[in-house]
Amino acid sequence: MASTSQLPKQVNPSTPRESAVAPYNFVPLNDELLEIDPLRELPDQDRYHAGGRLSGMLECTLTTMTPLFIRAPLEPERFEQLDADADRKESYDKRLKNRSAFHYTDPDRTPSIPGSSLRGMIRTLVEVIGHGKFEYGSQTPLVYRSIGDMTDHGERYRQQILQKDQQGRDERGKLFHAYTPRVRAGYLVQEQGNWLIYPAQQIHGTTFARINHKRLLEVEETAPDRNGLEPIPGCKNAAYIYIQPGPWVHQRVRGGLIRMRYAKVLRSSAEPGSGLVKGALARSGPIFSKRSEAVVFPLDPNARPLSVEEEMLATYRDQISQEQQHLLGDDGVLTGPGSDDASLSGDNKPVIRQPVFYLIDKQGNLVFFGHTMMMRLPYPHSPRDYVPERLREDATIDLAEAIFGYTKQGDGGSPPKGQEKRRAYAGRVFFGDARLEPNQDDIWLSKDAITPRILATPKPTAFQQYLVQTYPDPVKVGETRDGRNKMQKFLADYTVQPPGERTNGETTLRGYKFYWHKAGSVTESDFAEPKERLNERRTDNGRSKRDSQYTQMRPLKEGVCFRFQIRFENLSELELGALLWSIRLPVAAEGQRYLHKLGMGKPLGLGSVALDASLCLDDRPGRYSRLFDSEAGAAWYLGNPSHQENLQIDQLMDAFEQEMNERLGNQTKEFCKLPRIETLLKLLTWPGRSMDESRYLEIERRDGHGKRNEYRDRPVLPTPLSTQSMPKGKPHFSQPKLADIATPEGDDSPVTGARVQTIISTEETKPHTVDQALVGDIMATLGGKKSEPTLHSPPGQDLKLDKPADATDIMPGMTLEGTVIRVEQNRVVVQLDVPDVGESSLMIDQIFPKPADAAALAERFPIDQKIVVQVRRINKRGRVQLMIKES
Repeated sequence: MASTSQLPKQVNPSTPRESAVAPYNFVPLNDELLEIDPLRELPDQDRYHAGGRLSGMLECTLTTMTPLFIRAPLEPERFEQLDADADRKESYDKRLKNRSAFHYTDPDRTPSIPGSSLRGMIRTLVEVIGHGKFEYGSQTPLVYRSIGDMTDHGERYRQQILQKDQQGRDERGKLFHAYTPRVRAGYLVQEQGNWLIYPAQQIHGTTFARINHKRLLEVEETAPDRNGLEPIPGCKNAAYIYIQPGPWVHQRVRGGLIRMRYAKVLRSSAEPGSGLVKGALARSGPIFSKRSEAVVFPLDPNARPLSVEEEMLATYRDQISQEQQHLLGDDGVLTGPGSDDASLSGDNKPVIRQPVFYLIDKQGNLVFFGHTMMMRLPYPHSPRDYVPERLREDATIDLAEAIFGYTKQGDGGSPPKGQEKRRAYAGRVFFGDARLEPNQDDIWLSKDAITPRILATPKPTAFQQYLVQTYPDPVKVGETRDGRNKMQKFLADYTVQPPGERTNGETTLRGYKFYWHKAGSVTESDFAEPKERLNERRTDNGRSKRDSQYTQMRPLKEGVCFRFQIRFENLSELELGALLWSIRLPVAAEGQRYLHKLGMGKPLGLGSVALDASLCLDDRPGRYSRLFDSEAGAAWYLGNPSHQENLQIDQLMDAFEQEMNERLGNQTKEFCKLPRIETLLKLLTWPGRSMDESRYLEIERRDGHGKRNEYRDRPVLPTPLSTQSMPKGKPHFSQPKLADIATPEGDDSPVTGARVQTIISTEETKPHTVDQALVGDIMATLGGKKSEPTLHSPPGQDLKLDKPADATDIMPGMTLEGTVIRVEQNRVVVQLDVPDVGESSLMIDQIFPKPADAAALAERFPIDQKIVVQVRRINKRGRVQLMIKES
């Protein structure tokens, strides 16, 4: 019986720029679910069944078509050393976890392929072609941090972290946006196995202040014995510091476009002093655009601590990155603050405590926590929520479960008599290990171990790839000030309506993930990390990233053959046909074939294998109807399997396709022409795609338009086959209401400045449009990676100049005055009229109109001439990059 319902369908982007590339793609979820009735269709397992039931064996061969590597488990004594301190200090090529051999089971370490790997590969195909359930996807909500995201996804994140106070124009008519962070600070401790967050004291209405890096450096240099600040016990990123916080008011940043409410540190010291409070400096990690750190105020002994539930702890642990582990420890902020054995301080609270930031809702419940103000937040829904309920119903039994076995959740008691098959059923297929065929020499791709390129693969957090997108292209949402179209993307993420009991929702997971085969042969140079890059010591505060991310392998070369067996018992023709279809695969077009993928390194082209199978059927009726073999004298008749002709295999595969069509109600198309099956076969086609068509996106990709970040605009991965066009009209998702985050209590100081004229509504229910310049401002202010500013007005003498106090106050978009100090071949070197700023660069390609050559450049910018310029960006070394437009 098949249940049917139309799910949302993926729409392809209309332009290459909006289209992503990846080494994988998806077979979509099935609209039809083929259910198996266990009481009617599954045989009892205490006997062999005649009449439509088949038992026997498949003799299978496997041939590598590209290099193949399957990691061997570590021996017990080596496993005990794994991740020990001594092993962690070794370089990547000597660490135990990076030195595993190819899988083996004998003392001679002969390569073999475990039956469990083969079983998993074939079962996935049976699930797809059998139109079965989709029981994948984490039940734990993912977390995300989208400070600078240019889509409406980023806007939703910023709305939760920041309260928008006002948007208007100041006394000079200049636009500004005023915000108050919703985030609070406190201290995380563990008491008797429970995790608690103790709120910090409120001073002037806030629980933390910000200290400029320049001021912080001065404090550290004047600390006693020049040893720096006193570290907080058990905390890698935190130290005590004594500060005088200023008022909690809106501060002008980025030339006044953004006004962020925060408290500045006015005075600071490494030692106690008059008028100073003892705070906790909480370093959030190095980001080149960040110019300050947070100082958390002392713990509030009178505040009620917030309990951190186990589910939230699990969500936090799932999101810990390598950078967080390096900064905080293996368990992030949960690493150091255990305090069961710690003494109590004068406020009767544990001494060992980790400064953290957190959000609460209006009922006072904890929403989430992290080590930085711009923390990651959990989505309201988990990936599993985006699988239709009928495709993940535990009680339903599909074709794959009927063949491979299952156990179901029960109420703890025994099932009613005669209903046992609804609770559990043993599998009827048994995979043996694949053994290396004898007389094969020179089977290894290389004599020495190879270090493959790092596979930093996208995860389900990349919602634009893992969720069905019906609006992949930007749509017009208005006009800019100069009359151009303002475009915005509306992408489904894990906040939109998931499928429910009576609705298909607004999006679903994309489906089963398969890796493309590569076109042509795959050589070592196609997947090995270049030696010059491998030898680079790219460090992050002295720590080599190489050691923790690289691994080693010694793959088999192409053309190596293995043999294995699959035993099966009491399968119907439908079931055996599905098994044979998944192993042998249909006949492809001339010059092509269909292959499987197995092992490690699939995104790099490894693991393409060809399977073949011959069928041997047991003579069960004969075995139990006679005792002796008449052709062998007095020998026992064993009913040994007899080989069948390929015609028998083809007939079983055809019978499977015909019965599937009947059960699915498909009267118009061949089984292999069904869109899902066509998509599957497209992904299995050999030869596959070129390396450039099946690669991961790059942060810095050079193309005909120059260098760009391919991730920036969240391009969407097209389907393997053509699909429907984008719906007409403006996209709309019925977003759940944003988290009811509590607004910090305390000082409601007005926005500093003169007359304010509000110009737009800030209702959350209205669709938001993303101002890219505004996003860049917020990112730089709060410590995100800044984007290139959108420069609206050309600098000129008639513009009012910004007046930053020093170099640390300079932001992209500011209009400044400076003096030409020299002219080089392709740039003008400018000394800005700002204290503590070094030489700034005005590149020839950032001058409009552009000078014809170096001579024209020198003529236009005489030495000692005063010029008005605009700040374009600040590079990683802190140098100011300028631009100028002349009328």
